[in-house]
Amino acid sequence: RSTSAEELGLVVAARLVLLDRRTILASQAGSQRDIVVHSPMLPLDDALCWRGRLITARAAGWEAFRSVWIELLQHPKWKQRKAMDVAEATAFVDELWQLLAAHWCRVEERRGRARQHRVLGEAARAQRRVLRAAAGVQRCLEVEACEARRAVLEAKRARQRLSCERWRWVTKKDAT
Repeated sequence: RSTSAEELGLVVAARLVLLDRRTILASQAGSQRDIVVHSPMLPLDDALCWRGRLITARAAGWEAFRSVWIELLQHPKWKQRKAMDVAEATAFVDELWQLLAAHWCRVEERRGRARQHRVLGEAARAQRRVLRAAAGVQRCLEVEACEARRAVLEAKRARQRLSCERWRWVTKKDAT
């Protein structure tokens, strides 16, 4: 008895929410509706592939996302409605773009700031590492200098003790 997705006949739809009216950014855009990309019911592997393409295209920007979305709307496996032709799919996506544009731009700005913060964060972490390493080297140098001063003082004290002992021996009264 096998349990693979294909043998079970498992079909799913890929779903990607672009605008959720319940989020803060959507309310700032004044949206009264959700904008969600759906795929037709597809075998699990195909649905995951489409979702991956949509996410990758979304990260690449609107034009890349738009072309993948239009391609998905033309998929022949639509059952609840007929697949759209290129003109219908383009018109549908462009109509939703009017509602989505302000939100998309805000999200892109936030992603850009987050990327910049990560880069700055990485630079700051690298700088902190360098500063910690420099402080460690400085501590080692200070310890070495302290040990060198201590050795010089110890040698000076030893010479003074030896000199004092020689002086005492030379000035001893019962030198026999």
